[in-house]
Amino acid sequence: MLAAAVLFSLATFVRGNGILAGVTYLLEAVATAFALLNQDFSLSRLIRLLSVVAGGLLIALGTLIPQYLAYAEYCIGRDPDARRSWCNNAIPSIFTFVQSHYWYVMPL
Repeated sequence: MLAAAVLFSLATFVRGNGILAGVTYLLEAVATAFALLNQDFSLSRLIRLLSVVAGGLLIALGTLIPQYLAYAEYCIGRDPDARRSWCNNAIPSIFTFVQSHYWYVMPL
């Protein structure tokens, strides 16, 4: 579970849509937590829940680390006039900026 999460995290680090791999971890965490609460307690279920949550956090880091690095590089400590426009968004995202600014496709 954790080895797969590390690979998904690396994929997410270079491609933002890799975060979708975290959906499977979220669903597994909910199912495991539900089983843990509604069935007999078992140490193996608890360990599985902890590993799924840790894996999901690793995948999330694959998104958050590039965001932080970009924000630190282009936004922190810069003159407000020299900052890129995405730095001022309520939730600044380099991924959405790059996608809208550089990958815009004209509709047919």
